[in-house]
Amino acid sequence: MTQREYEVLMLRINLHHCKTAAASLCGGARMMQTGVYLIQEPYFYMGRIRGLSSQGKLHDVSGIAEVPRACVIATGNIRTRIIAELCSSEVVAVRSSGQQGPVICASVCMADSEQCPPQKMIDQVSYCDKNN
Repeated sequence: MTQREYEVLMLRINLHHCKTAAASLCGGARMMQTGVYLIQEPYFYMGRIRGLSSQGKLHDVSGIAEVPRACVIATGNIRTRIIAELCSSEVVAVRSSGQQGPVICASVCMADSEQCPPQKMIDQVSYCDKNN
């Protein structure tokens, strides 16, 4: 029996907190068949990220961050869970299982970072080294 290979299309986009950009992304997403969205600066209104939940499972930190600057969406049958210790208002990280082992995906908004790479990215790489 041979093992089937799967490809997952990932999309990284900055929506600049724009409602129209979120709507355009959702309209185009149906044609692209994207599996995972890594989104920076999502549209945020009345305490929640808006306009994206119809695309799949939305992972965000809107419950703990005043204005979240990142989120991750997993679509279809891609099972993901949030990695709380890596998340902040500017970082959302999720874990999924792949054929070769665990897969970590993160959306990171680095607009205000003075350090290159930012400490948040260094922390994520360290986490992956320890837990992979």
